[in-house]
Amino acid sequence: MSINSHLLPDSETVLIAVEGRFDESQENDFLHHLWKYPKGEKGYLLDLSNTQIITSTAIGLIIMMCEYSSVRQKVKISNAKGFVLASLTTAHVEKFVEFI
Repeated sequence: MSINSHLLPDSETVLIAVEGRFDESQENDFLHHLWKYPKGEKGYLLDLSNTQIITSTAIGLIIMMCEYSSVRQKVKISNAKGFVLASLTTAHVEKFVEFI
């Protein structure tokens, strides 16, 4: 279980990758990566390609990410599949993010 992040070459988007479980045990680590930049300054791409489990706490963190993100860019989620994609779809996260 780990969370990593880096600024993409466009300098406007932060990639945050979650491995393993994305749940309440990851909250502080996730917020650390989210809050590296001032509110509204960057867009976010959330890579869930190596995420096996997602909980309602994590979905709440994704909504928080949407509120924290730049108004110029919608939060994007990439590579969600299986249980993770089903959980996000059930929670209607597509109203707030773009799946790529």
